[in-house]
Amino acid sequence: MRGADWYAKLFPVTVRRDRLLLVPGHYARGGTFRIFLLPRGYVHPPMTSLPFDVVELYGPVRGQMGWSEEYGWLAEGPWVDDFIALATRAELEYNERASAISDERAFAHRAAPLRDYP
Repeated sequence: MRGADWYAKLFPVTVRRDRLLLVPGHYARGGTFRIFLLPRGYVHPPMTSLPFDVVELYGPVRGQMGWSEEYGWLAEGPWVDDFIALATRAELEYNERASAISDERAFAHRAAPLRDYP
């Protein structure tokens, strides 16, 4: 799932930003990630179906689905910069959460022997 694993971790649930719809998924071998451009004025209901005039912007570009596919941009445009800005912000938040968890684990590891001191 080259090109999709990291984005699927950054956006673990479906997210809509303006007209971009970010859709993560998962196979047994790794994450999947697709980006769709919704039509103007589309009011997105719960993920039941997408309109017929939706355009896939990012998704599988080659390989065998569920096994060796690679992901990339299917269409280039200003949405690439918009997505990079979203991904950069999400990566900062992801790293902050990971750092906080790491700090908590280190403190717990150090605190346990200190509590046991007679």
